[in-house]
Amino acid sequence: MPGVFVFGSCVSRDTRAFLDEEWVLTGYVARQGFLSATSGRTTLRGQPDLSSPFQRRCLEWDLGGEALDLIEAEARRTDIVLADLVDERLGSYQAPDGTHVTNSWEFGCSGLLSQQADPLKLVEFGSERHFELWSQAASTVLERLDALALRTLILAPDWAEVSDEGKHLGYRGSSISEWNAKYRRYYERCADLGAAVIRPPESLAVAATGHKWGLAPYHYIDSMYEYICEEITDFMRISQ
Repeated sequence: MPGVFVFGSCVSRDTRAFLDEEWVLTGYVARQGFLSATSGRTTLRGQPDLSSPFQRRCLEWDLGGEALDLIEAEARRTDIVLADLVDERLGSYQAPDGTHVTNSWEFGCSGLLSQQADPLKLVEFGSERHFELWSQAASTVLERLDALALRTLILAPDWAEVSDEGKHLGYRGSSISEWNAKYRRYYERCADLGAAVIRPPESLAVAATGHKWGLAPYHYIDSMYEYICEEITDFMRISQ
């Protein structure tokens, strides 16, 4: 029975639900970008104000930069790592010691940002600075996963500009086409570094109005996930 470790958020998480029942989930790290995963533990003042155990765990793992260690701990049971870059979308905060914290919803709601004596510096997704730092981090992530002899797939669908009911979407004041343009070079860099990248057809980038996690440009209709699952199956067969 193949083991899959999910390192990502919406896309990888939701794809996992469409895989055959024979697939075993060996681990799940969400809300952690590549910069946080490779920069080491970040120590901040104060305590996070989060009620959800899942959200607290995500933030604790992110502050600890623990994603790769968690994957390594499950490497023997894992055949493939499914990763996506959804959690990169808001950039990262750089601490005075040079480490990074993912600018996630959990971090924003935790109250930690306002508790710091020395302010954290936001490194915006899509900026030259972010892309430069992220590219170095992506190289580290992929090299370490390769050293563990783990097959890795980057799931890279375009964000949906419209829903299945014809509603046009935007995100945080920008058009979806702008977000897709920002993401493009990140996916290209992954491919340049030797990663296998799944780029589904643009026609499948349609947001599902009835998605269990709500309407969003990265919550897709079923046919998107079904397509990705077929690609995963083909990748596993070819790479054996």
